[in-house]
Amino acid sequence: MAEIFAVDGYDGSGWNISIGESNKIAACGAAFGSSISVGGFQSSMHKTNSDMTVDGCETDHMRNTKYVDETHVDLGAGSVELITDNVGVNDCPTRWKYQDDENNTVIENAIFFFYNGSDPAVAPVGVLAVAFERTSAAIRKNRIGGDSAGKAWDADYGVGGNAAALSLADQVSGSIHYFYIGISLSPTSKGLKTAVRARVEFDVS
Repeated sequence: MAEIFAVDGYDGSGWNISIGESNKIAACGAAFGSSISVGGFQSSMHKTNSDMTVDGCETDHMRNTKYVDETHVDLGAGSVELITDNVGVNDCPTRWKYQDDENNTVIENAIFFFYNGSDPAVAPVGVLAVAFERTSAAIRKNRIGGDSAGKAWDADYGVGGNAAALSLADQVSGSIHYFYIGISLSPTSKGLKTAVRARVEFDVS
C-alpha cells in the first residue's frame, strides 16, 4: 500500500499548481512580494519557493479567498455572500488530496488548521487565519467540538491551533479524496511571517 498526499492550486484551467515539499504558499498584497497591512487580509496568493523569493505560479496565479466578514468573501471582484451559489470548489486556493493506491478508503474526523510549524496545538504568532471548506453541496465554516456558529470564518475566532480547527466533512468510501479549502490570513503585527503552517488531519479506514 502506498498513501499519496498532495496539495494543489487552481490556475484558471485546472488544479495544475502543484505545491511540493520544497514549496510554500505566499499570502500577499495586490502582487507577489507586496505586503499586507496589519489587520488587513491578503489580496493574492502565490506558489513560492522555500525562501519565499520567487513567484512559482506560471500560467496564472492561485485563486484567492479574501476575508470580508463572517458571511462574505472577496474572490477578486468585490464582496460576495459566502454561499454555494457564489463560491465553487474552483474558487478555493487549495485542494488537498489523499489517496491509497490499492484500496478504497473512508475519511472521518477530518480537520484543518494553521499552527506555528512545530506544535500543532499552537497558533502561528503574529497571524490570524480563517478558513472554510467547499464541499460538493455546502460551505462549511464550523469549528470542531460542536461549534455551530461558523467561527472558522470569523476574524474574532479563526483556526489557529488544532483545538480551534475547521471541521471538515466526512467522506464515504472512495479511491481518492479531495478537500477544497478557502483560506484568508491577516498579520497582527509587522514583519515577514515564516512560521505559519497549514495542516489537515483525519482518520482513515
